[in-house]
Amino acid sequence: MCYGAPYADEGKVGSRHMNSRTHMLVGAAASLALLEPTGASACLIDVAGGLLGGWICDIDVSSKSAVKDYFFGVDILVPLVAIALIDHFLDLGVAGLVLNRMGPVATVGAAAFVVLAVLGSQWKRLCHHRTFMHSFLAVVLFSAPLWLVFPQVVPPFAIGMLLHVALDVTNKKGVQVLFPLSPRFCLRLFRSDGRVDKGLRLVALVALGVLLCRLGIA
Repeated sequence: MCYGAPYADEGKVGSRHMNSRTHMLVGAAASLALLEPTGASACLIDVAGGLLGGWICDIDVSSKSAVKDYFFGVDILVPLVAIALIDHFLDLGVAGLVLNRMGPVATVGAAAFVVLAVLGSQWKRLCHHRTFMHSFLAVVLFSAPLWLVFPQVVPPFAIGMLLHVALDVTNKKGVQVLFPLSPRFCLRLFRSDGRVDKGLRLVALVALGVLLCRLGIA
C-alpha cells in the first residue's frame, strides 16, 4: 500500500504514466503466451484483444496537448487497422466472425462499450488518473459488453487490462485497484517513464515476434 499525500506526484515533471506502447506490447505478448492460440485467426484475435486491453486503461490520462492526445489515439488505431488489413488480405475470416454476431444483443454490447469508453475518457475531470480505469471494477465493466459483441476477444482483452494495472502497481504512483474503495497500491520499484519502461517495451516487442514465429504467423 502507498503512503503519503494522495496523488502527490501527479502532474510533476518526470512522473508521467508508463508509455502506452509498452502496455500494449506486454498485453499482446502475454495474451499469446498464456492463451496459446492455434491458427492465424485466433492469433490475430488475441493480439488485437491484448493491444486494446493494454491501451484502454490510460484513456483517462490528463493532457494539455492536442498532439499528445492525437498520438495516443494513433497508438491503438494503427495496429488495429494493420490487423484488419492482414485479416482481409489473408482471408482469415475474423471480420466475418464479428459481423455475423452483429445482431441486437451485440449492438447493445458495442454501444455500452463505447459509452463506458467515453465516460472513462472523461474520468480525469471527476477524479485522478489510476483510479476507476485502473481497477478490477473497470476490467469487469468493460469485458461484459465485449462478451456480447465478440466473446473470443474478452480473455486477451482482460489479460491486457490486468497486466496494465499490475505493471502500474510496480511504479511509484498509487493505483486504486479496488475502486471505489480508497486504498492505493504501489511497490515503488521504479519510475513509470524511466529506463525500465523502455527496456520492458523492447523485451515485449521481441517476445511478441518470437511468439508469432513459434505459432507460425510471422
